[in-house]
Amino acid sequence: MTLAEKQQLYREKFPLCGLGERMADQCIIDDYVVGSQTPKHFLITVFNSWDRTSEGHHFWKDIRELYRQYLNPTRQEITEVFKRYGIDMKA
Repeated sequence: MTLAEKQQLYREKFPLCGLGERMADQCIIDDYVVGSQTPKHFLITVFNSWDRTSEGHHFWKDIRELYRQYLNPTRQEITEVFKRYGIDMKA
């Protein structure tokens, strides 16, 4: 999978609150093989090292937990994570 294909996968899988765009902008090519059947919580785990993202480790850990628990969390649940860490959803 090319970087462009991987970025598109994130945009498609995570449309709520701009999460997919954030991950696409920061994703890297690595040794993990991902595709359309890859569980969402695993896609969150491997898009990049969370410590190297603008949102930080704890933000992505909480987002991953939402997708692990609910598979498709609501906009409100995701918004609460943004608020918890003081991250502007428009950024």
